[in-house]
Amino acid sequence: MNAAKAIIGLLFLAVVTPLSQGALPAAAENTTVTVFAAAGTITPIRRIAAAYEEKTGNKVLTNFGSSSTLAQQIAAGADFDLYISANSNWMNFVEEKNRVNPGSKREFLGDRLVLIAPAETRMDDASQTIEHLLLQSTGAVAIGDPVHVPAGMYAKEALQAMGCWTGIQERLVPSPTVRAVQQLVETGQCPLGIVYRAGAAQSQKVKIIGLFDETLHTPVRFSVAAASNSINGETLLAFLSLPEAQQIFTNAGFSTLTDRNSSFPKDNDASSSPSAFNVNEWQALSISVKVAAVCVLAVAAPGIMLGYILACKSFPGRSLVNAFVHVPMVIPPVVTGYLALIFLGKNSLLGGLLYQTWGVSFAFNQAGAVLVAAVMGFPLLVRSVKTAVEMVDYRYRDAAHTLGSGPVRTFFRITLPLAGPGILAGLVLAFARSLGEFGATAVFVGNIPGKTQTLSLAIYNCMQIPGAESSAMRLVVVSIIISFAAMLGSEVLLQRMSRFGRIRS
Repeated sequence: MNAAKAIIGLLFLAVVTPLSQGALPAAAENTTVTVFAAAGTITPIRRIAAAYEEKTGNKVLTNFGSSSTLAQQIAAGADFDLYISANSNWMNFVEEKNRVNPGSKREFLGDRLVLIAPAETRMDDASQTIEHLLLQSTGAVAIGDPVHVPAGMYAKEALQAMGCWTGIQERLVPSPTVRAVQQLVETGQCPLGIVYRAGAAQSQKVKIIGLFDETLHTPVRFSVAAASNSINGETLLAFLSLPEAQQIFTNAGFSTLTDRNSSFPKDNDASSSPSAFNVNEWQALSISVKVAAVCVLAVAAPGIMLGYILACKSFPGRSLVNAFVHVPMVIPPVVTGYLALIFLGKNSLLGGLLYQTWGVSFAFNQAGAVLVAAVMGFPLLVRSVKTAVEMVDYRYRDAAHTLGSGPVRTFFRITLPLAGPGILAGLVLAFARSLGEFGATAVFVGNIPGKTQTLSLAIYNCMQIPGAESSAMRLVVVSIIISFAAMLGSEVLLQRMSRFGRIRS
């Protein structure tokens, strides 16, 4: 009897004590809490994570990205405890996949759209409207990709409501996250950008030159939900409602929402994908083939000559040149794109000189897409040519020289035909690499439909849109068919050239 009373007393204390102290819901001690959060909340979420770790002793892991990318990762089975989205449609998407607890879902933060410029820009924001600032500017305007990035969706709504979407659409540079938009403005690659006020206020490299009227677009709301059956997610969610966390959000420039019954709009039908190829898909296909073909034509002559020189000639610094040429094969493509943006952007020394002197610009156009594709494909061609030339029996060249054939004649009559299969293989590899280029292209030329959006970027876009799986699959199938056709064609040519080489020898 005494034992029963003791057990009842302990249970009573376990329930009543936390409630009387206003404590968080119980969570397993020394556990890890994983948060998938929209890129626009990086600063406050990191501070809240530090405060939560100090208060509970639990480790917080954060994964920041666009709301669409995070939602796709969650739908694919990624382990998480809390999801913070900048768009209610993506929260609805993960709820439909039964990945979050519907009862925990709510809108909890608000923000505003602003027009930003580099901090050193001289603009009289007090006397000019946003419409005037956008229309009078001749430079690129960075926005979140309106296809799937919430900040871009809000921006498109506002620009259309103001009547200036059509006037600046050709100058828009869609980016994969709102943070990427701000970075383009911070580095001076784009003179204007549309981002959230909270993010812009935390940067000393940009200044806010215009505040969008909230009535021009759907209110900016960040929603949050705990993962299904995640005690740790519920605990961290409760922590977000405490005054300490609310103050962190307020200090970061957000407005906090206390209504747990905020409405969640239904997914719109814009993401539905038709059963046949649409205009954007055809454009992505044509741009990809065009960029890859021009890339191969551009690198063919210099790639073949350099491969031949590295295979047959000895000169000071040969190893250094060989290493330099092959560097793009081992560094991340994003690094290549970033370096191209730094050195060839309009505000860089070299890029500015080219633009001001000859009006040549590579950033955010197809010429830039060809350039970065060439940088990525060139090493594959050089390496294939070098290997093929090294495999040609040097005695053929020596015999030709003995019979009075000069170096140029020997190259075209002896070396080139015998090394032809390897050279052709290198050209095919360069074409395939250009066709599949993603990272460098996305960073340097952007994901602009009808202008720089290639197959890889179009597939990525479709992956970010609920209901666009069929469109993504069509583009995937087309990519495979083109790649297979290229490889099959190269094999046929290789066989013919091999027979030709045997006949001539």
